[in-house]
Amino acid sequence: MEPHLRMARPVDLDRRYRALRLPCSAQRRAALRAALERQRQQQPVLATDGVEPGRLVLVDGFKRVEILAELDAQVLVSVITLDAPSALGLLVAANAGRSDLSKLEEAWVIETLQREHGLDQAGVAALLGWHGSTVSRRLQLLTALERQVQDDVRLGLVSAAAARELARLPRGNQAAVSRAAVTHSLTSRQVGRLVTVLRSVDAQERKTVLDDPLAHLPPAAGPRADRARSDPRLGEQANRVRLELLRVQSATNRLDELCLERRALSARDVAALSELASSVLPRAVSILTTAESALVPQEAACAS
Repeated sequence: MEPHLRMARPVDLDRRYRALRLPCSAQRRAALRAALERQRQQQPVLATDGVEPGRLVLVDGFKRVEILAELDAQVLVSVITLDAPSALGLLVAANAGRSDLSKLEEAWVIETLQREHGLDQAGVAALLGWHGSTVSRRLQLLTALERQVQDDVRLGLVSAAAARELARLPRGNQAAVSRAAVTHSLTSRQVGRLVTVLRSVDAQERKTVLDDPLAHLPPAAGPRADRARSDPRLGEQANRVRLELLRVQSATNRLDELCLERRALSARDVAALSELASSVLPRAVSILTTAESALVPQEAACAS
């Protein structure tokens, strides 16, 4: 059956498959909201009326529907009649060209097809148009990754890239490392380096590393690596402050280059970034003011 267009209220769309998709970053969400506020909805979301009688089940466009609900706007929907397995196949196909679906999300779809709809690996491969080995590799990722870590990814606490690094650790050890990554705001590359360290230490050393992972990471490759090493003149806490100050310095230098020297931001860019900037910048100014009063002698502060 050919799809047809209709308008629907966000509340009328069944979002049962939302748990199969990762949350987007705050920056991307702010940009999408600004675009929807400015231009309204340009492309329909995808839904099916064939999963359950009387239910319009959303297949693609979850972020847009969430934002349109906040804007109290109706949703333009492209409706096609598909059963549940075919709808999940469409979820994968709709994002394949844009490379929007991570390997972990694909694994969750495969798991759902097997657990809820009884498909074996060959059936999943046929439905998705994949080679059987691709299905097997996605399932191996789920087998290797603790459920707690998967939940952290679903909540946006840990990135899918970081989760792939955590899967290199034995099950039973991953959740604690995930918590450390969240607590210390580690990037996915830092998580990868941390995993490498943890695979070479014993249980007692492991606790010490997780208590302060930044202090135990090997230097990153490149000319900036030396800056991340501890200063022998400083204590543990002071070295952590030093590292964060270096990060602030690097971030402010990049912002200066991107926003001031090149002046490459258009009016549309500024509109898309304004919500995030209005949230981040006042908080940053407040924190930096507090840090200045704690770290910079009064005489130096006055001279500057």
